[in-house]
Amino acid sequence: MKAAANSAKSERTSRLDWVQAALKLLARDGLKAVTIAKLCKELNLTTGSFYWHFNGRHALLSAMA
Repeated sequence: MKAAANSAKSERTSRLDWVQAALKLLARDGLKAVTIAKLCKELNLTTGSFYWHFNGRHALLSAMA
C-alpha cells in the first residue's frame, strides 16, 4: 500500500512543489544541502518523481533562480 500512496502523491506533486521544497532546504541548510536525495526524503517521494520534472540538479537550481 505504501508504494501506491507514494505514487498517488507524486502525481499530485508539481514542479513548483519541488522548487519550493528546494528553496526551503536552501534557506535552512545552504546550497550544498540541496540534493536530489535530501529533497526526496523531505517530500517523501522517489527520485523517479524528481526526474519526471527535472533533468537533474542543475535544472532544479536553474528553476530555483
